[in-house]
Amino acid sequence: MLFSTQRDILFEDMGISRPKKYYNDLKGRLAEIYVLCFLTLKGYRLVKRRFKNKYGEIDLLMRKGQNLIAVEVKFRQNMENALLSIMPHQRHRIRNCLLSLTSHYNAHDLRCDVCAVDRRFSITHLRNAF
Repeated sequence: MLFSTQRDILFEDMGISRPKKYYNDLKGRLAEIYVLCFLTLKGYRLVKRRFKNKYGEIDLLMRKGQNLIAVEVKFRQNMENALLSIMPHQRHRIRNCLLSLTSHYNAHDLRCDVCAVDRRFSITHLRNAF
């Protein structure tokens, strides 16, 4: 087992200056891939991953039938923290980002879902969360 200082030295050797941020980003990306597989098995199709524009960022932009769905993925130690971690300003940015895409993608309905992943990698999928 590596101690935190040994781990930091290892990351510095790899050219990574902030190992905790790197580690958290890596966990978030793994959770996104995990949720993508989960939703694909439920019949969703991926449109774009980590979509960004001037209004905000969408973790997963999915389509199911005529619905265009923005999926926010949250990875936390427990499910309660994951579900409570989406702040009102984040909701507003995600919603605005999704609304800006209506002219580009032919979608009848827009929806914002949340997929919360805990440390045991169990997923809670909240449809039409906000």
